[in-house]
Amino acid sequence: MQVRIWGCRGSYPVSGADFVRYGGNTSCIEVQVNDTLIVLDAGTGIRPLGQALCSPDSHIKTNRVHVFITHTHWDHIMGFPFFQPLRDIDTYLTVYGLRRSERPLEETLAGSLGKPLFPIPFTSQPARTDFREVDFYTTFAIAPDVQVTTARLNHPYRAVGYRISSPSGSLAYVTDTAPFDQILFGDEQVSWSREERTLDEHSRETLQRMHQGVLDLMVGADWVIYDTMFEPEEYTKRPHWGHSTPDHAIGLAAQAQARHLILFHHDPHRTDREIDAIEGRYRARAAEVDLMLSAAREGLTLTRESDQ
Repeated sequence: MQVRIWGCRGSYPVSGADFVRYGGNTSCIEVQVNDTLIVLDAGTGIRPLGQALCSPDSHIKTNRVHVFITHTHWDHIMGFPFFQPLRDIDTYLTVYGLRRSERPLEETLAGSLGKPLFPIPFTSQPARTDFREVDFYTTFAIAPDVQVTTARLNHPYRAVGYRISSPSGSLAYVTDTAPFDQILFGDEQVSWSREERTLDEHSRETLQRMHQGVLDLMVGADWVIYDTMFEPEEYTKRPHWGHSTPDHAIGLAAQAQARHLILFHHDPHRTDREIDAIEGRYRARAAEVDLMLSAAREGLTLTRESDQ
């Protein structure tokens, strides 16, 4: 298994001299397991990934692509209309996302390619595209040597986390999520009065199930890519945004006995120097619990050999 990061920003893409080393594209991860190509989220990072895949000297020689969407907030799908393999009639694209009662996944993504948002409608894209809706807490195979497991994340309008498992490695992808204590998000944005909340029994049970589900995704994983958008003081001001901190991520990764934690979904205002400082500070804390830690950056490639 080889994992490569093509976008690791949250909320919206950024550019400029302060965002060079970690990059400015929003969420997109490439996972290659032998001949199986998996893409996690379709933020703006999927555009350069698509260009690389369509290059004559592409590092991947396959026309079958599995795209897994965590949720359809704009920063996680805004690159989809610009994914170059959509323009290739030889592409077989399978898009997976959460089953919802409000609107089918296909309708949501196809809506980003059409009037008045895009000049070429989805139905005119040559690629052969199939949409598959998934539920929480399920496991299924997409190839003989690749299994995918899902879990619910604690984020407004809900989101799904994924574990990609194969004999050559395992990856847990957990973005976007808040911790599993103070707030339970459903299909709405939660207001926050900064007062202590008392959750009912059903909400506490749901949060506990989510907590355990995320732990199950992470148990013994080679890599955990986790939402760490906030510093602790920032989280206390905006817990209702549905994001976490490095402290939350380290606690879970250590409990799950994962091997390597990747800090992800960087605040769009976070400069290279600021991320350097966060990585250095938390790398020392992670070492205390026998956990490797890195800050996600565009171009970062992960293999078991590279982690030795």
